[in-house]
Amino acid sequence: TCAVQVPSTGEIYFGTDGLGVIRMDPLTTRFEQMPFGLIADGVGAIATVPGAVWVGTDQTARRPGFTRVSEDLHDFTFEEGARVTGFNFHGVRALLWRGRQLWAATDAALWHFEPGGRVERLATGQGLPDEDQFALAQGPEGVWVGTVLGLGFVPDNGPAHRVTGITSPVLALSAANDSVWVGAANGLWFTWYGSTEAYAPANVTDDGTSTAPPIE
Repeated sequence: TCAVQVPSTGEIYFGTDGLGVIRMDPLTTRFEQMPFGLIADGVGAIATVPGAVWVGTDQTARRPGFTRVSEDLHDFTFEEGARVTGFNFHGVRALLWRGRQLWAATDAALWHFEPGGRVERLATGQGLPDEDQFALAQGPEGVWVGTVLGLGFVPDNGPAHRVTGITSPVLALSAANDSVWVGAANGLWFTWYGSTEAYAPANVTDDGTSTAPPIE
């Protein structure tokens, strides 16, 4: 639909009807589609990182994935998974940045990857209570994961495991130092790094569904 050439480099940028902006390198005559905007309109979760924001798609997206948006809103980077299969989740529920990796809790397992690198997926049978997930929180030695069937923990070194005591959906997590508060469908819970069990504080009203002993 339009075109412009950069005098200093000879690069040509084409505006198209449906493919966004296309860049052509005059030396190699190679065409490159320039990403711009979000990968999809619906946003399921966001996470801030130095100089940028990562955005995960929600369940309405036709192209599930992630967009890195620079803080000046000029640069956009897409992560869509493997070229053939892509990501097989429908929506991102929570995101966090740990070290150099983006972690995503979705309706179809826990995903984590270093941008531009290999994508890893923690599925059923790898230690977490369930693949249907809602919340994430930073721990001192790993990541807390809230799922539809309770709380899990993924250590930096070693296999993931379930934290016993909670069997209802974990919808919210808030971590501080080595401990984490857990908002579940059956109430408020508490646990800490190194513990394999969650506890209900004694001064919180119990609906009778708790399976772990209260904290005195």
